[in-house]
Amino acid sequence: LKEGEDFLEENESIKEKKRSRLLRGKRHWSAE
Repeated sequence: LKEGEDFLEENESIKEKKRSRLLRGKRHWSAE
């Protein structure tokens, strides 16, 4: 169970990183 929870947390952080990277990318493209 604990391993599963760790995996879920890891997955969430990866999603957050992808999302922030995507938002940063959009902002970058609109700036140009």
